[in-house]
Amino acid sequence: TTSTTSTSTTSTTTTTTTTSTTTTTTTSTTTTTTTSTTTTTTTSTTTTTTTSTTTTTTTTSTTTTTTTTTVYDACAHLRWNQTGVVVAGTGSSGSGSTQFDKSACLVIDASNTLYVCDHHNDRVQKWLSSATSGTTKAG
Repeated sequence: TTSTTSTSTTSTTTTTTTTSTTTTTTTSTTTTTTTSTTTTTTTSTTTTTTTSTTTTTTTTSTTTTTTTTTVYDACAHLRWNQTGVVVAGTGSSGSGSTQFDKSACLVIDASNTLYVCDHHNDRVQKWLSSATSGTTKAG
């Protein structure tokens, strides 16, 4: 009697790691035979990366100028004389340079010049301070 025991263990480990990065590859193959047949194979890979940054800054400046003009307010500065002195006109109605006919308004400017609206004579009379007669400015 013959007894044979045989044990065989085989272990094979193969590890292959391939890392390939191709940015641009151009392959060109040309084959020419005597029968004038031409075969051309072209492979082209192009990778283009464009980064563009645009920064725009706009500054707006506004200047505002305010001018204030103060109008002379005779009513706030002048007072009526209690004794009543005639400064324009004669007290009698008429159309002369020293008379008025239904005067409707009066204005005193900053230089104390008196303007009288002489309604029925259709005119505006100007009286300078201490004048004895007026001059027609409109009408």
